Amino acid sequence: MFGKNKDSLHEDSFFNPNSPYAEAKLINHLKVKELNEGYNWPIYSGIMFNHESEFRNKDYLVMKIIKSAKEISIDPSKRLTLGSLEYIRDWTHASDTVSAIYEITSRATSYNYVIGSGIGHSIKDMVNYIFDYFNLEWSNYVDTDKNLLRDGDPVKIVANPSKLKKELNWETKIKFNQMLDNCIKGFNNSFCCCNICSC
Repeated sequence: MFGKNKDSLHEDSFFNPNSPYAEAKLINHLKVKELNEGYNWPIYSGIMFNHESEFRNKDYLVMKIIKSAKEISIDPSKRLTLGSLEYIRDWTHASDTVSAIYEITSRATSYNYVIGSGIGHSIKDMVNYIFDYFNLEWSNYVDTDKNLLRDGDPVKIVANPSKLKKELNWETKIKFNQMLDNCIKGFNNSFCCCNICSC
């Protein structure tokens, strides 16, 4: 919803949606505000930044990188192509996001809260950690292709969850590397390299 906003993003940051999907989210966000403030309805808007877990579908970025690293560890002729290594995002484990949702719906004093760790990591950070887990030097196997990027995507998206921390005493418990460890272990438990099944 914030579009190309360079600041750490909080509840009062300028909205500048850059896609129909983002515009639809903003419309719903503003409707929640209207109903909460106009009718005193106990409904809230959580502005969630990237949240991942070991249950994430394998088509999404984190699992895509893990899948490629695992396959390359078995067959070094394989490669991984990404749109960018420089994009920075605020990745939080889904369990921390859910705990924030619980706190908000249980005892919120405002209608809206930004939900994120407040810490940005680049895709390169993620690639480096995952490939290192599989004892691989990522730069030998990873290519970039800007054609894979979505038009209008900001280079940096990082939350400023200070309001959530101050009003509801919420903090993330799972750090970035722990989140990746969980995702890797979850993927390894479901990985199949038989080339027969559809997993």
